[in-house]
Amino acid sequence: MEPKWITTIYNKNALHLGLSLAMACTLAACSQPNSWSKPGMNEVMFDGDLAQCRRQAAGATQSMQVSEGNGLERSDRQDKLVRHCMEVKGYELSGK
Repeated sequence: MEPKWITTIYNKNALHLGLSLAMACTLAACSQPNSWSKPGMNEVMFDGDLAQCRRQAAGATQSMQVSEGNGLERSDRQDKLVRHCMEVKGYELSGK
């Protein structure tokens, strides 16, 4: 019989893995049909703007505590901040 602490660690790791996989699948499914557009946009400009917005969103949510229950909340908040940042830069999201 395993010690209780080993079982507890295993259960927490399994829960975290399950939540991570669920979040990855959800994000992948939600992000595919959407695309950003902007008049005069080129790939280099878009990549730079998106990277900047992602950095800003990551910085703005850095202080959020990551625990078992709010990983999706943090990810959702980052997505909303990136969307807002891109819209401020003049991009429109199609396929919403």
